[in-house]
Amino acid sequence: MNKRYIIGWLLIASLILFANLSSVRAATGTSGPLNESEMVQRVLAAPPLILSDENDGFVLFDGRYYKFDDGRLEFRHQRLIQIRSEHALEILGDPRIAYDSSRQELTLHKARTYFPDGSFQDSPENAANEVTPDALDLSVDYLTQREMVVTHVGLEPGTTILLDWTLRDIRPSEIPFNETIFPQDTYPVLEMEIFVEGALHGESVNPSGTLFSIPEPRRENNSLLWRIENIPPGPGDSSYRIGDQSSAINLSAQKDWDLLAASLGAALGENLSDIVSIDPLMTYLEKAAPFIGDLEKMEAWAGVCRDHTALIRYTPLRSTRSPRSLERILQTSTATPLERSLLFAAFCRSNNYEFQVLLPSRWMTLSHNVPSLEPFADPILQVVGRNGDLFMVNPSTGIVQSLRIAAASWPQLAIYPGIPHWIDPANGIDIIQIDIFWDLESGAGKADGCLSGPRTLLMEHKNPEGAIEAWAEGWADSTSIDKIRILESSPDRMLFQVNVTAPIPEKDERGRIPVSLPLPPLDLKDLRPQGMNPVYSVCRSRLFPLNQTQINLTWIVKFPKSCKLLNPVNAEAYSWHETSYTLTPSTDDQYLRVEYELKWNDRAIEPDQYPAYRNLLAAALDLRKLTLYLEETGE
Repeated sequence: MNKRYIIGWLLIASLILFANLSSVRAATGTSGPLNESEMVQRVLAAPPLILSDENDGFVLFDGRYYKFDDGRLEFRHQRLIQIRSEHALEILGDPRIAYDSSRQELTLHKARTYFPDGSFQDSPENAANEVTPDALDLSVDYLTQREMVVTHVGLEPGTTILLDWTLRDIRPSEIPFNETIFPQDTYPVLEMEIFVEGALHGESVNPSGTLFSIPEPRRENNSLLWRIENIPPGPGDSSYRIGDQSSAINLSAQKDWDLLAASLGAALGENLSDIVSIDPLMTYLEKAAPFIGDLEKMEAWAGVCRDHTALIRYTPLRSTRSPRSLERILQTSTATPLERSLLFAAFCRSNNYEFQVLLPSRWMTLSHNVPSLEPFADPILQVVGRNGDLFMVNPSTGIVQSLRIAAASWPQLAIYPGIPHWIDPANGIDIIQIDIFWDLESGAGKADGCLSGPRTLLMEHKNPEGAIEAWAEGWADSTSIDKIRILESSPDRMLFQVNVTAPIPEKDERGRIPVSLPLPPLDLKDLRPQGMNPVYSVCRSRLFPLNQTQINLTWIVKFPKSCKLLNPVNAEAYSWHETSYTLTPSTDDQYLRVEYELKWNDRAIEPDQYPAYRNLLAAALDLRKLTLYLEETGE
């Protein structure tokens, strides 16, 4: 009894001490990242570790600082979390920071472990490693999306971890900035500070009936400040949901959702190199209609993305609840990220959208195995079982297909406009075969090509002859077309010959002559990882991995007598089951011959096959090796 009495008084005293420290900071009106002494003060004032405590962790401080100027964002995040169980060690010991390496710069200030006495140990430099996010591991469209994995050292229950980092935009995002912050998380938060400076709009969103409300920010000049204390953890599973009647803070480059949706739609039509977040839409919709269902939310979001390509980002949180059937999800306004993803997939399928589901362990295209889903009135997609078994039923054949999904998955969706194009093996294989000859001295070029298969990109072109002509014009700079002959043109086969005059390119700043080998009309360069748009997406989905495809390309290049080749083309060979890729060069004093062969046979990817699959795909898409550099010898 005396022991419990003492522990209780210690807990009360600690909370009073921490409250005094917080009130001192609030009273001074200061805001900004914590300094060294303030961090130690919070560690020493943390609630004592109690074995019977229900909380696995305690957030002592969560500081988020936004500076938005000229379309560029600088964001700093400081977080102090007390570890209170072995379970929390597993979850919090290796945090991940997501960013876009093509346009953002990440700086890690500190990854530190504080001990109860205020002493600390910093993580070494090799404790921070850049990786591809699990959910995007095999997605060629988003290879620039990276994660920094930070490993904390010396962890044990009772220690406190600090993660302090800054993310800075090198160039503005293609997508208008928008972000939603949910203060209620898995663990209670003693103090949260959100400071926004610059041309960003922010508001507190408190749905009716919520037990936790966020105060309005303090507005001063061109800044916003939220300082919230004693935030309880999210009740039940709500911390694992998106939106879903939870209080939130919306930050946006636009004043309201209508303006954001309009600018978002415009950006989607131009170029999508960034991932779009669904969170702001959820919170805006729930604010306007507290009891709106998932179906209405999905319809509103699809209305924004319609006729555009988009990768929808879901909050990367774990799901502790077994997924339910689609029919059950439609009857409620609550759903886990996995359930929402499957619901959205069903909606897209019902509206003639192509979709892909990204799982943590693989890039999986469900449209390859799943027939077109019926409208929502008759859903045929359901999820059952705690292990996340996904069952798909084809109503025409009665065949049941199964896909195992880990319960902790956080899927994302890539949406493509147009009619679904899954494979019917009876329709055969797409074949692209092109032989190209180019005499760099005279500029004479010739191509003989055969495109066969109903799913090749060219076969779907309304004007195949025009597509061949456009390709020939792009052979090289200053190319002129001498003759185009279409030898055969049918719905599933085309034979053509092209004659062009393409003079040798000009020298670059280093005195070299860069020569890019002409690529086929299917435009393999569009398979490289870059900003996604509908053309790139359709092209990629036609080849990798939806179709059984065979590509045979041969280049024969004749060098001028006064030039020599500076960079050799190296032979490559990769295989993965029935899929193979080879690049075979041969050269002499005047000629270079390069043969490119890709045989793609679609099949499921097992975990032990990932390395071979990645190597093959990366090699087949790396077209830098097809740029030659010549140097004049003076002879």
